[in-house]
Amino acid sequence: MNSQAQEDGVVTVGRIGAPHGVKGELRVHSFTEPKENIINYLPWLVNINEQWQQIEVLSSYYNGKHIVARIAGYHDRDLAGRLCHSDIGIYHTQLPDLDPKHYYWADLLGLQV
Repeated sequence: MNSQAQEDGVVTVGRIGAPHGVKGELRVHSFTEPKENIINYLPWLVNINEQWQQIEVLSSYYNGKHIVARIAGYHDRDLAGRLCHSDIGIYHTQLPDLDPKHYYWADLLGLQV
């Protein structure tokens, strides 16, 4: 995660992959554990031109192999392809609270050891 994302309170939770089919669906590479949890963290922010922009996820599903999502405004394969390789972020406040003995990786970044 870059320092700008930390300052904005954004945590990177995945990346948009290749288009899936011809109707604008996209494969999503999740960094969450388990990987299908990324579907539960809405709204998503997408890093476009070095800026986080909120997007509307119209639908998403996990087919056992891939997470696939449809994004508002990206209704065909060519448009959806513009989002490929973009990071997906959420606000840190969207993450569930952890017990005191556990931490998110994002909370450890920037600490001195």
